[in-house]
Amino acid sequence: MGFVGLVTAGVCALAVGCAFNPTGLPSTDSPGPDGRPGDTDAPGPTVDAPGPTVDAPGPPIDAPCPDVDSDGICDGGDSWLCGPTRPTIGLPRDNGGDPRAAVNALTLGELNNVVSASPGAQLSTGVSVALRDTNNACTDCVDQIELGWAGGSRVWCADFGNPPQGVIQFANNVFTLTVPPAPGRYDLVMHVAQANGCGSNNGARTDGWYPSAPTGPVVGVVCVR
Repeated sequence: MGFVGLVTAGVCALAVGCAFNPTGLPSTDSPGPDGRPGDTDAPGPTVDAPGPTVDAPGPPIDAPCPDVDSDGICDGGDSWLCGPTRPTIGLPRDNGGDPRAAVNALTLGELNNVVSASPGAQLSTGVSVALRDTNNACTDCVDQIELGWAGGSRVWCADFGNPPQGVIQFANNVFTLTVPPAPGRYDLVMHVAQANGCGSNNGARTDGWYPSAPTGPVVGVVCVR
């Protein structure tokens, strides 16, 4: 008996795929219906493991992020909180009329002409303007360049008096600009007036403008946040 066992063991050692079967039960190593290996040497039909594993829940959905300007970018990573993109306002920019006037340079808070600021902030503002009058129909008119919020109040004015016809006149100034108190985008615009001076004709003015508040051309932008 021992000899037979040794012979059998020797034959198994030479056979391909032969395995020791301690239970004497039929081996069921072939895959089951779902592709999983069968339960080796289990009695009777192979019982496969349950079907496909259900994945664990995915990562939690992030809570909505603050987005004050509704541009789809979270405030923490948004460099411009007054719309999808930071605008570019090129200077010099002129009114295209006669008298012909231009804002050559504008700095808001010692930065460029498009900035962000806190509500009610005080911005040291530098402005450089130029004017040329060739309006022969009004050779004695007094000319001004006005600067202020589009559709809102005037914030600055340069009085050129009655300038020589056809000669470019320049004015430069530094003044304090008070930022509006409510969040939002505010456009700074320029306008040419022909009143008796920056502070005259008050009855004909609207929010300091003569005669009424313009909406362009835009020369600067302040994003209040």
